[in-house]
Amino acid sequence: MSSRRSCGLVLACAALMAAVAGAAQYNVGGDNGWGVPGAGAESYNTWAEKTTFQVGDQLVFVYPKDKDSVLLVAPADYNACNTNTYDKQFTDGNTVFDLDRAGAFFFISGVDANCRANEKLIVMVAAAAKGAPTPSQGSPAATATTP
Repeated sequence: MSSRRSCGLVLACAALMAAVAGAAQYNVGGDNGWGVPGAGAESYNTWAEKTTFQVGDQLVFVYPKDKDSVLLVAPADYNACNTNTYDKQFTDGNTVFDLDRAGAFFFISGVDANCRANEKLIVMVAAAAKGAPTPSQGSPAATATTP
């Protein structure tokens, strides 16, 4: 009986590893991290529009935790750079956000002036496709690594 449990546990672990293997991790802002885009830099949304995000992928936001933060907000709060109302606030300086559903995610800086200087991002996540995962594209604004 214990060999059946062991076999079942091994199969469950193998299935989990296979599901995670297709996920990608994206460093928002690449080597520069999450911050106000520099002059002439590609905007976060331009990068996101060229990237195919799938359910299970992760976004990594790296920023100085004493000077910035990341807010997950509603579309109206994104458009208004409203830093007072948010669904989730991240302040740890190294935020890993799981894209756990298909649809749009709206992120802004927790610093009003930074958001108004275009430190904000919309990510559209495609529904998980059955079969082979769609390869995602990287860019200078972000890099992707697979675990």
